[in-house]
Amino acid sequence: MEFKKVTISLPKNLYNQGINLVNKGLFSNFSDLVRSGIRIEFKEIELVI
Repeated sequence: MEFKKVTISLPKNLYNQGINLVNKGLFSNFSDLVRSGIRIEFKEIELVI
């Protein structure tokens, strides 16, 4: 699988919430959290279109 690097800006509170989920072991790193969220959004959009 080929990866592309992207940079995002987040409000501090969203970043902190994400780091808390990573620290609790729910995601292996912040990138995994972001990928998971994007996948969920794509699935929801597919239901609409």
